[in-house]
Amino acid sequence: MRLARHLTIAATEIEEMERLRPRTRGDCVDGPRPCPWHACRHHLGTDVHNGELRLREIEDGQESCALDVAGRGEHTALETADATGLWHTDVEKTIGGAMKRLRGKLNG
Repeated sequence: MRLARHLTIAATEIEEMERLRPRTRGDCVDGPRPCPWHACRHHLGTDVHNGELRLREIEDGQESCALDVAGRGEHTALETADATGLWHTDVEKTIGGAMKRLRGKLNG
């Protein structure tokens, strides 16, 4: 996996960061925002596409955690696209695929 930006971090810093990293939603729900944990799979600033890791800059006031967004309830495809940095058509395709799988499971 390639890293979009080259970083130099000492092994002791990595160990300390790993020790402090939240393990559950309860550990991070009241944590700092924007979230500093780019390695979390729910971080909206981290994008893995075709094996390449990309870090999106999170601007002041912009959401950084998908769980924070989901916790506020339902959202339109356009709102979801805005939060994730995706095109709304991609979000609609994902929703359509999920609904198709769900219908298949419900209909047996």
